[in-house]
Formats: sequence, structure tokens, C-alpha cells
Amino acid sequence: MVTKVDKSVSSTPGIADSSNATAITIDSSENVGIGETTPLGKVHIKSGDSGASSVSGDKDELVIENNSHAGITTLATDSTESGMFFGHTSDTRAGEIFTRYDTTTMTIGTRMSGGLVKFIYDNGSEAMRIDASGNFMVGQTSLNYNVVGGSIASNGLIRGA
Repeated sequence: MVTKVDKSVSSTPGIADSSNATAITIDSSENVGIGETTPLGKVHIKSGDSGASSVSGDKDELVIENNSHAGITTLATDSTESGMFFGHTSDTRAGEIFTRYDTTTMTIGTRMSGGLVKFIYDNGSEAMRIDASGNFMVGQTSLNYNVVGGSIASNGLIRGA
């Protein structure tokens, strides 16, 4: 069963829109669609149809969809951080992406003890990483100077293949 709330049922601001289109849908799985009658995740916000009929099931709690550019905006004052944290049961701020306007800084990283940052490509293949000591490795996953690839150690020493 699908429950649709449109302007003929409710005069609550934010529920009804200015046309006869369904503004909010709550399906039998308690998934919520805003501008979407068949939500693809727990919350699906749709400004336009991208043509996608499904999403990856392992990260589908929030789906943002449009037929052009789509995204999430976070806003803050110039002297504070604007961004996102990624957490787990044991660490609610394990990873983060944020900017700070007054210092012209964008930060991407982890706060986990011993954590590292990986960059992947081509269906998950690792291209490079920065380890917990600040070592930067390209084409390798540990500081081994006898393998193809290269690295920049935290002391600035550059090693190549």
C-alpha cells in the first residue's frame, strides 16, 4: 500500500505543493519520497528524473535525485566549518570532509587512530594512499622501495620505481 499526501488532503505547509502533484509519499516500508512516489531509499528527495531505477542497497538511506546537477549543500558562517562527518558505533567522527572559508581550506581525512586515506579508481582499485604516519604512496600500499610505484615519506623523501 502507498500513502500519498497531496494538497487536497492537507493544508499543512511543506506537505502540499502548488500543483496537483504528490508532494510527499510514505510507502509500506516507511520510505519517504519528496517529489517521488516510489522512493529508492529511506528518504528520497527528487527534483527531476535522472532515469535511474535503483540505487546501491548498502548506502541508500538518503537518495538525492535530479535530471541535471544533484547534490547536498551545507552552509556555515565564514569562520566555522561546513561539511560532513562519517561515523560508526565506535567512532562517530571517523572520517570527514569539510571546508572553512576564512582559512581557504578544504579538509578530507580520518580521525581514527592508525587510520589512512585511500584514493580508488576503476571499480575500487587502489591508486594511492596516505598512511597514519603521513606517508604518501602511489601504486603501492606500504613503504616498500623495491616495488613498482612511488612514495613520498612524511619527511619529504621521494622514492620512485
